[in-house]
Amino acid sequence: MPTVVGHFLIGSGLFVYARPWLPRPWKNVGPLIAGVLAMAPDVDVAAFRFGIAYGDHFGHRGFSHSLVGACLFAALGTLRLTIRARADVRSTAWVFALLCVAVATHPLLDMLTNGGLGCALYAPFDWHRHFWAIAPIPVSPIGLHPDVLPVLAWEMLLFLPFFLGALGAHGFHALAPRVGSVVLGLAVPVAAFLVLALR
Repeated sequence: MPTVVGHFLIGSGLFVYARPWLPRPWKNVGPLIAGVLAMAPDVDVAAFRFGIAYGDHFGHRGFSHSLVGACLFAALGTLRLTIRARADVRSTAWVFALLCVAVATHPLLDMLTNGGLGCALYAPFDWHRHFWAIAPIPVSPIGLHPDVLPVLAWEMLLFLPFFLGALGAHGFHALAPRVGSVVLGLAVPVAAFLVLALR
C-alpha cells in the first residue's frame, strides 16, 4: 500500500479541488474529513489481532478496500457532515459522491503498488484480488520500519504536487484561514501511522 500520508494527500486534495462547488459548511472541514476517510480502508490491519489472515475476505486489502467499502466509509463521513450542516438532499448527494471518489482512490492506488495480494475491489460480489497492469508505486511495509522512508520520499514526488496544486488552484490567500486545518490534517496520518506501527 502507499503510506497513510499518501492516501491523505490524494483524498484531501480532491476535496480542495472541488471546494468552489461545496456547500459552505463543508468548505473548511471537508478536505480534512476526506483525507482521513481516504486512509480509513487500512483499519483492516487490526484484523491481524483477531487472527484474520491477510488473504481472508476481511483481511488486509479485503472488503474494506472494495468499492462497496468505499461507499460505506463515505456514508459515515456524509452523515457526520450532514448532521453538522443540516444540508439539503442535493448537497448531501454531491458530498457523498465526492467522498466515495476520495475513499475509492485508496484501493485504486494500492493496486498500483509492487507488493501485497491486490485489492478485493468488487467485494462482496467478487473476492478476487486485483492489481493494475503496472506497479510504479513501491509497497509500504505495515508498521514502523526503516523501509518506509524511501516510500515516503517517492510519494512526496508523486502526491505532494497534486495536493499543493489543489491548494494553489483557488489562491493561497483564500485558503489562509485553513492553514491550521491543513497542518492538523497532516498530523492525523502521521499519528495514525504510528498507531498502526505499534500494534
